[in-house]
This record gives sequence, C-alpha cells and structure tokens, in this order.
Amino acid sequence: MRRLGRKTWIAAGVLVVLSIMLFIYSSYSYLLKDEDVVNGIYVSGLLLAVSGDKYINYCKLLRKATENDSASIRALTLLKFGDGTAYDHGGVVVDLIEIVGEDKFIQSLATINNMEKNKVSSYLMVGLAYGKTEFQGKTLKEAFPKIYTFLDDDRDSVIEGNDIKSNGDSICCVADRP
Repeated sequence: MRRLGRKTWIAAGVLVVLSIMLFIYSSYSYLLKDEDVVNGIYVSGLLLAVSGDKYINYCKLLRKATENDSASIRALTLLKFGDGTAYDHGGVVVDLIEIVGEDKFIQSLATINNMEKNKVSSYLMVGLAYGKTEFQGKTLKEAFPKIYTFLDDDRDSVIEGNDIKSNGDSICCVADRP
C-alpha cells in the first residue's frame, strides 16, 4: 500500500469540510430567510435583520396591521429605523395604506404628536419616492390627500401675513426670532 502524503490529507480534509458545509446550507437554507412577503407586501431582508436585532417580529406586526388592527398599524408605522432600513420601511407603510385605506390609517394614528407626524411623513415620502407601488414618484399630497392634510395639520403652518409662525407646540412672531 502506498502511503498518502501530507498535501493529500489536507485536500481530503478540505473536501470533507466543504461537503459538510454544503449539506448544512442546502438542508437548512429555508431557515435563513433573506426576505418575506406578508399579505402581498414585500419585506426586505435588511428590514427583517434590523427589526430582528431590535427583537421586533416585523412580519407578525405587519400581518396584524393588514388585518386592520389599529394598535398594530400605529406600532408598525412608528417603528424607528434609519439609513436604508427607513427606505424599506417607508415602502411597507405605503403598501399598508393601500390595503387598510387612508381613513383607517388616520384613525389609527389620530393621537400622535408633531414629532411622530414628522417621522410618518418622512417614511411616506421615501416610500413614495423609492417604493415599488402605483404611487411611485407621486407626492404625498397626490398619493394620499387625506393623510397629507392630517399630517400637515398644526405642523409648521404659517399664519396669514407671514408674521406669525406655529411649529405646532407654540406660536411666535417671526420678527422676534434672532
């Protein structure tokens, strides 16, 4: 019998390890979801990963929201995301509005404050700009006029004459500002 050399043993070991890794990946790849679809709404892998890091079951929350659960609509819409995740989340919120309708969406967010209105408005604007919906490229006012009015009420409105400005929390004279 011929004795195998060191390089042969190393090559054989590498092949065995690669075979085991390929088996594990092919057997369990269904557990490693990189995206999902909930009631027709696409949820990106990035959104799933970031929400998972925050211990949020995004798909479960979205599923309840699409079933017209007001608390879930509110909770999902007001989740805090940044960077690329905010773009994906904005697209999901736009898709959610298509399912539940403007009236239900507004009813669910009826008691939010001005900071939260700004957050929702930002999500919707990026969702409309970058989402893949029939509203892509439309302004918030064009796509969802009722929501636009709701989000714009009491927020950064200029009172006639441009000499008094309200930020929703207080009113001050513009001329008094430094």
